[in-house]
Amino acid sequence: MWKRLSLQTTVQNTFLVGDYNIDLRKSSPEKQLPINQANSLGLKVDSPSCGTRDEAKLDFLVSPKKSVNTCMVYGMNDSDHDAVVWELNEVQAIDHKRINIVNKRLSDEV
Repeated sequence: MWKRLSLQTTVQNTFLVGDYNIDLRKSSPEKQLPINQANSLGLKVDSPSCGTRDEAKLDFLVSPKKSVNTCMVYGMNDSDHDAVVWELNEVQAIDHKRINIVNKRLSDEV
């Protein structure tokens, strides 16, 4: 009844970047949610080296766990956020993972 979905080819080159409006400097359930979701998919949350809106780190990158990324933060005059430029230095495929989808209808859709 279980259908297996391989994440190896689905997630290995996935990079999500944006203004998440979740401050990575503060401990909160809102902060933990994307970190836990990323971890469950073999990804990680990369935090910028300094604040992106005043001291808050609201703009970050979700990337494969084995990737090595660096960033520069540039002040912007016309925005309430600073610009974050990510450099993807080394990208490696994540380890092969499988997830089990219990719901038959959902597994058929996937």
